[in-house]
Amino acid sequence: MIRLIAICTLLALPSFAQSATTVDAKVLSVGTYGSGRLFVVLDKNIAEPGCHYAQFHVDAGYSQLGTLMSIALAALASGASVSVTTNGCLGPYPTIDNSQTTHFRINSA
Repeated sequence: MIRLIAICTLLALPSFAQSATTVDAKVLSVGTYGSGRLFVVLDKNIAEPGCHYAQFHVDAGYSQLGTLMSIALAALASGASVSVTTNGCLGPYPTIDNSQTTHFRINSA
């Protein structure tokens, strides 16, 4: 019985290691660096393991970079809240990656 519990625990570990972090917040600013990296500053901290900031960054090579910027600009202009789910860090900042576990959307009123 103890072996079965130990095996189940070990099998479950990878899902914990890949868990994503979600926060609902307001967009305070949005922009890009000269390298093309997108940053979105929020009014709430994203508690992503290993990188706790009130902003997230997206690599310049991300295929939906323009879409993410449009969502951020619309939320900033309208004052609407957003929901963001990050997965991991890009340097010291939480990031959205190409996995199905991440998202960025405007919340309905």
